[in-house]
Amino acid sequence: MTDFNADSFDMERLRLALQQHRRDRRYWRRLHPKPEPLPLPLPFVYDDGGRAAAGFAATMNGASPRDCAARSIAIASGRPYAAVYAALAAGTGTQRASRLCGKREPTACEGINTHRKWFKEYMRALGAVWTPTFGHGKRTVRLCVDAYGLPPGRLAVYVRHHVTAVIDGVIHDTHDPNRGGARCVYGFWSFPEQGSIGTSAQRTPPSEQH
Repeated sequence: MTDFNADSFDMERLRLALQQHRRDRRYWRRLHPKPEPLPLPLPFVYDDGGRAAAGFAATMNGASPRDCAARSIAIASGRPYAAVYAALAAGTGTQRASRLCGKREPTACEGINTHRKWFKEYMRALGAVWTPTFGHGKRTVRLCVDAYGLPPGRLAVYVRHHVTAVIDGVIHDTHDPNRGGARCVYGFWSFPEQGSIGTSAQRTPPSEQH
């Protein structure tokens, strides 16, 4: 009969317990990775895209107009706000009703369905190129200054429920959509560099106009 060794039995139990502890720690680290520090947000300048200069009201029915598509395209492409607004309003007025959206009025101040075929054709006619940045297997791109931020150039950038203009790493908009550099980018339209068309100049906020 083999003698029972209590010391060797306790050491074996300790070894198995340590192995299980290490496995638990590795599993916990996979479930709860250390949060990465937030990168620096992109700088922001106020720019209404020329809306006020074109004679459009600053508010509609007491609320800010939902013209971010027209504003960002005008800024990024360097085209007049009135021309971009008219093109988007005409496209919205001619688009067919769908199961989720009824017939729309010809306006660009109540949001634009940027997934419509007419909108994509209009953007390509302006020379813009679409780049998706959000999806399976893609690294998250954010409105931030880091290696995985936006490329330089004139961009109309899609974030959640908003389109903003980014020119060479600077946000041009009527408000800062940064959210501390943590806001995800779904994709962007990149416009060619301006030749004969003048670039969009920075506009003065209404509170600073004289």
